[in-house]
Amino acid sequence: MPYLDKYFSNSVKFFLFLTVLTPLIILKGVLFPYVAGKVFFFRGAIEIALILSFIYLLYCLYKNNWKLVRQPVDEDWKLFKNPLFIALVLFFISLIVSVIFALNDYRAFWGDLERGEGFFGMLHFFAFLILTLLFFNKTDWLRFFKISLIVGFILSFYAFLQYLGVKNFPFALMPMPRPDSFIGNSAFLATHMFFLMIFAAVVFSESFHSLNLKQSQVKSFNFSIFQSLNFKFWRYFSILMLIISALTIFISGTRGAILGLAAGIIFLLAYFLIFGNRVFSGIGLPLNINFRQLSLILLILIIGSAIIFWSTKTDIFWQSVPGLNRLAKTAALDINDSSTQMRLLAWKASFNAFLERPIIGWGPENYIFAYAKHYDPDYAVYGETWFDRAHNKILDILVMQGVFGLISYLAIFAAIFYVIFKKITERKFAFIFIAAVILAYFIQNIVLFDQIVSYSAFFSIIGFLIFSSTRLPEENLNRTISSQSGWSEFFLRWKLIIAPLLLMFIILLVYSLYAYHFVVYNQLRALQRSPGLGNIDLVVGELKKALKPYNFAQLNIRSQGLDTIYLGQYFYNEAYRNNPKFKSLGDLWINAAEEILNREPYADVRMNIRLAEMLDQLAFNDSSLYDKVEKVLMAALQKAPKRQELYYHLSVNLAKQNRLEEALKYSDYVLGLNDNVTRAHFYKGLVLAANNKDEEAKKEIAIAEEIDSKYPALLPEDKKSMVMLYAGWGMVEKIAELAVKNIDNIAAFPMEKKDYENALRYDLLIHNSQNSIKIAEFLSQYEDLRDDMEIIIDLVKNKNWKIIDNLD
Repeated sequence: MPYLDKYFSNSVKFFLFLTVLTPLIILKGVLFPYVAGKVFFFRGAIEIALILSFIYLLYCLYKNNWKLVRQPVDEDWKLFKNPLFIALVLFFISLIVSVIFALNDYRAFWGDLERGEGFFGMLHFFAFLILTLLFFNKTDWLRFFKISLIVGFILSFYAFLQYLGVKNFPFALMPMPRPDSFIGNSAFLATHMFFLMIFAAVVFSESFHSLNLKQSQVKSFNFSIFQSLNFKFWRYFSILMLIISALTIFISGTRGAILGLAAGIIFLLAYFLIFGNRVFSGIGLPLNINFRQLSLILLILIIGSAIIFWSTKTDIFWQSVPGLNRLAKTAALDINDSSTQMRLLAWKASFNAFLERPIIGWGPENYIFAYAKHYDPDYAVYGETWFDRAHNKILDILVMQGVFGLISYLAIFAAIFYVIFKKITERKFAFIFIAAVILAYFIQNIVLFDQIVSYSAFFSIIGFLIFSSTRLPEENLNRTISSQSGWSEFFLRWKLIIAPLLLMFIILLVYSLYAYHFVVYNQLRALQRSPGLGNIDLVVGELKKALKPYNFAQLNIRSQGLDTIYLGQYFYNEAYRNNPKFKSLGDLWINAAEEILNREPYADVRMNIRLAEMLDQLAFNDSSLYDKVEKVLMAALQKAPKRQELYYHLSVNLAKQNRLEEALKYSDYVLGLNDNVTRAHFYKGLVLAANNKDEEAKKEIAIAEEIDSKYPALLPEDKKSMVMLYAGWGMVEKIAELAVKNIDNIAAFPMEKKDYENALRYDLLIHNSQNSIKIAEFLSQYEDLRDDMEIIIDLVKNKNWKIIDNLD
């Protein structure tokens, strides 16, 4: 029995320690490589740890001998009196209630692959916390944090390689001005740095405590030297990681994290100003320093620097300071700060959505449905992207879990500070530092949201704080619970009921490992392999593997499969679309989109748009499909009544049905929502052109170009239509203009070789030397034109226009 205790305990701990590596996991060759691998890795480790724990519990019940490595719940149910644990349980109760009453309960429970949340995902974080409470002692927590610091060092090291543009290094990532390391998002990388600071503070504090303890207890010279070196290493390494983490936040250019860091520092200094030297007692710092005066001086310097920065933020100097360069561009009232404006509009829509369902919210992972219904048309001025999060954690909770959810979420933070300030008395410095960093994390989440890396780190901090405030005396951490213990008595008394339940959970967890890890991974791989197989039967066969069975990842697999591959390669490719040989491919994707909308009536509105686009292209050979497209779009408008993109498609669809007056009515309606949107004017131009009102159409297209001549809001198919319009109107000068914009990387219009040739003829005709040379140099990449282009370039440079004018 003792051997099994140790075996199971160490096995469970191994998989818990393994979760520390989650930030480093990248699963290349699949959708969402920076997220999918982390989801599979973290969930898989937790599920295996749970399986081992349940097997061990079954063995204990069989032997009528109950034993745990660490018992967090003593006879007086101490854990359930812990305010932090109570707040966390209330938060999960809020989640359960929100799932039950969610608009889309399937998505609320399972989440999706892109975010890795939903109630199913959150259960894994809760299970992680419970397992640490059951199996971790103080030494385990320190090991966990130390390994985390090593992983954090790797993350920061590769972030700096990215920032400095270093490519020739093992596993080097793509250079980026805002590095994201192995996490895949610069903002999420900055968030993780906050947790590394907490880990560093705990390790730093414990290294001092342990060093002093060992030096006073151990008499062996060699042993004490070894221990001393070990403790000193972690002491200095933790200080190094504090510095590196702060620097990584700055090079990530994440404004919210920088503001959060500033708030945390101000909090610390204010605390030091009040409590002074008492904060540093027992950690070995020189106490002849007057920390109150030092804190006051630093506070004055920080506030003064902030005033100077804000007053001179337009100065060119700040553009050379990492992190501050982006912060200097922040302007809540400046329409040119599109990032800030998009967030403000999203927050407005989020608050309106909250007001509709204020008590329990729309449900986890249902934010995108709430956002679609309360979408603000002004958002389209800055780009018609879709938000599945409010980029504000408070509003995310309000929308998805309502007031009940927000109160329980805020209660977690209140309990954290309560535990720190009221329950923790020893080694105060580390816990005050934890409080400061938690505040910084909370502040930065006002403009961000959580994801798998931040959740796993946050739950580890919660677990550590609960452990620290409920732990038993050191000598009782490893013990056999007596038969009189409440827990052992409860489990042994009800073992005939508990044992089958444990067995059922083990079976469910094994099934989960297969169905929601192995199967989903194979589906992702099948999707990636499918387009390169060549033979249409092989492609369809591989896609069937990717699309079946239906699971939580299918929304992502089908959406991304269409967006990145098959919409363009098949449905918008006339040669393939009109070939009967490939009809099975089109039918497969139509059925895949329809299945999502049938299974999840409140599925992402973008799936309606994808289905409408597919059917619209097929309608070129079957006009009866236009009516089906209209119905799909009208269903979408029920979910997103003010989303301009839906009206664009609907107006074009009606025009194709020769219902031109209705089409123009919708075009005018969408302009009434906001007439400063490029695509709104462009699509009205398309409808007018379909109505043979070319002059009016040209005016609308001109207005679209006046709003933004770079056309960032237009999609590739929009730009293709614009080129066709100009060609149909014989406006060669516009074709030439677009060709030059393409070459100069100002815009990206899908133009063919003949379009560039026509553009060259026009610029030669009007004797535009600069543009003629640009286009000729571009065309020289074609082998059949290379010699002719070299001659033309030479003639233009020598201004031999008479010869050029006589060329064919």
